[in-house]
Amino acid sequence: MKILILTTLMLISCKTSNSLTSLKDSNGLAEVFSKEIRTLSGHSGHVKSVAFSPDGKVVVTGSADKTAKIWDIETGAVLFTLKGHSAEINSVAISKDGRILATASEDKSVKIWRLGVGSLITTLNKHTKSVNSVAISSDGKVALTGSVDRTAIIWNIEKSEIIHELDNFWGSVTAVDISPDGNKAVTASWKDDLIVWDLITGKELRKLEDGTKQFYPEIGGIVSVKFSPDGKSIIVGTKAHRAQIWSADLLGGEVTTFFGNDRRRDGHSHNVYSSIISPDGKLVITGSGDNTAKVWDLKRVELLATLKGHTNIVLSVAISPDGKNVVTGSFDNTAKIWQIKK
Repeated sequence: MKILILTTLMLISCKTSNSLTSLKDSNGLAEVFSKEIRTLSGHSGHVKSVAFSPDGKVVVTGSADKTAKIWDIETGAVLFTLKGHSAEINSVAISKDGRILATASEDKSVKIWRLGVGSLITTLNKHTKSVNSVAISSDGKVALTGSVDRTAIIWNIEKSEIIHELDNFWGSVTAVDISPDGNKAVTASWKDDLIVWDLITGKELRKLEDGTKQFYPEIGGIVSVKFSPDGKSIIVGTKAHRAQIWSADLLGGEVTTFFGNDRRRDGHSHNVYSSIISPDGKLVITGSGDNTAKVWDLKRVELLATLKGHTNIVLSVAISPDGKNVVTGSFDNTAKIWQIKK
């Protein structure tokens, strides 16, 4: 494997006024505004996962209170509260067509729901321990789950049947995702292994192992993974206060690192629990244990905005399909909707 080369980092200055944040790049040419527009309150436990519907009109939150809620982002009203899990909900995912929603729980199960009406379709039972993460393919036919039981499972949603069981892990499978074209899957484990799989055959395609840390000791424990919208890259959030972007084949080329404040004054000061690339591929959103989320320019690796307002860990972030809104889920039992303007 070729040694990956870190992209040069640039520092910027920032100005903050109340809930509105304005940051300019080092040349003073670009300007980004972020503003908190709504707080979604109603959960009695940590909000552990958030997702936008494909039309950007609905947000789903999964909580430690054992429920998921479907919200209207314009009014902040709860449309449906989904009950049925007997333990905390760790992860939520919505199909690209907006028809179905998946919730993964510490009760060892994954439930599939009709998003538009909030009704249960089926329950996927096979894992023997808590399910950490769930993803749904673009066509809504396949689900991928990762568990503390050191397995990941590829499911046929319609038949509620296992297609492939992936078990080449040394530790808990902390995060999973499916590529936009539905051909590949990525898994992260607590032992820092990042693996890309053929979703159709269930065969391992490439692995970035723990040993790679001899070159990049800053990787740390991987807690989130997400394919870029074009499927060419994978963004990971780590316990080392940073997010990294890798080529999807894991073969080399380059890696872009959004450093913590051990390397740059505007970085996160705690674990990066969630990270995502915007639909247009221009922005990166990160959520951290320092109670903030940050908006970054992907190409220049520059901080554009810091989203402040939560009083506890920001565990999950998502961005709307049009790239204009961000939702953050926190240990303070709330989710917040933020407006992003460039």
